[in-house]
Amino acid sequence: MCSYPPALFDSSLLPRQANKPALADAIWTITKNSQAGGPTGNVHFVLDGGALLHRVPWPRGITYDAICSLYVQYVANKYGKATVVFDGYQNGPSTKDGTHQRRAGAYGPTVNFDSTMIAKLKKEEFLANKENKQKFIHPLGNKLQQSGCSTIHAEGDADLLIVQTAI
Repeated sequence: MCSYPPALFDSSLLPRQANKPALADAIWTITKNSQAGGPTGNVHFVLDGGALLHRVPWPRGITYDAICSLYVQYVANKYGKATVVFDGYQNGPSTKDGTHQRRAGAYGPTVNFDSTMIAKLKKEEFLANKENKQKFIHPLGNKLQQSGCSTIHAEGDADLLIVQTAI
C-alpha cells in the first residue's frame, strides 16, 4: 500500500508532467494525410505566447526593444497577423507550480529594464524569473499589436484560453 496514487505522482511527490509531445504526435499522425504543405484557405493562427518566448534566439548586445522586434518579425514571417495568447505570471498559486518546482534549479535575477536597455542576461536566465517574463510580455504584446497581430493576456495559465480562442 502506498500513501499516494503512484500513477499521478513522480518520486519527488510532484504531479507527473503531462506528455504534450505525445499528444501532438498523435494529432499529426491522424491528420497527416489531410496535410498538403500546411493549411490553406481562410486560416488564422492562434499562438501560445509562452512557447513563442522560447522560439526566438536573443543575440548579444541588443536592446529589449530590438528583441521585441525580432519576435514581431518571426511571427509576421511565419504566421502573418496571428493571435498570440500569453500566460499570466502573477504571484500566488498556479496550475504551473508543479512544473516550476521541477525546474527549481533554473532561476534568474529580477531585472528592472526598459525598452532602451541592452539585455545582459541570457534568454534562459531572464525568462526563468516569472517577474521578468511578466514585465517583458507587455511591451512585446504592444509591439505585436502595432504590427497588426492581436494579443490576449490570461490571468493565469493560458492553455484553455488558447483553445477557446482557436475555436
